[in-house]
Amino acid sequence: MLPVGITGIVLSGLIAAIMSSIDSTLNSASTLITMDFIKPKKQNLTSKDIARIGRYTTLILMVVAASWTPMIQKFPGMFHYIQSAFAYVVPTVVAIFFMGMLWKRGSRNAAFWTLVSGHSLSLVLFVLSQTGYFNLHFTITAGLLTAVSFGIFILVSLLNPAPDVAESEEVFWRKEDAKPAYPMPWYKDYRWHAAGILLLTALMIIGFF
Repeated sequence: MLPVGITGIVLSGLIAAIMSSIDSTLNSASTLITMDFIKPKKQNLTSKDIARIGRYTTLILMVVAASWTPMIQKFPGMFHYIQSAFAYVVPTVVAIFFMGMLWKRGSRNAAFWTLVSGHSLSLVLFVLSQTGYFNLHFTITAGLLTAVSFGIFILVSLLNPAPDVAESEEVFWRKEDAKPAYPMPWYKDYRWHAAGILLLTALMIIGFF
């Protein structure tokens, strides 16, 4: 147990960190919605209009987040809740980024429909899991959603004309990108670091199973 004064300082720091994360998330989400979805469709918006729309968007997001808060108590703990949320949200995004960087046949339509259908499926499965109709562990669900997202991306890409690779050549991953910019010892090489992390992750998974 910490002394009374130290406890107050620790709690103040914790609350400040939480508030910082929350306002950054709200600001990013509001900016994304305002600048990427609303402004392109309404080119005549002034700076004041954009600021006002951003405030309203932030308010709506705050109300939605506050309304969702009681659902968190249904989870065994905060860590379990965060990991569960990531398991339903992240797989679709991972599939899009992975295929977009490595497969030149992928198209923007495939990315769009993978994002829409993948998140829609994730939302349905999440609701079913909370109502007791879908009891698969979230770690397995994450793998299934990733596989489905890969399948949707590949299928939609093959059903659409091949994109112009020259327009997006710079975004594709190349072998040269994995090489260090200058010579360095092996213990400073990030490729060995990545291999070590993968090995440790595999050992942890094998150990738990």
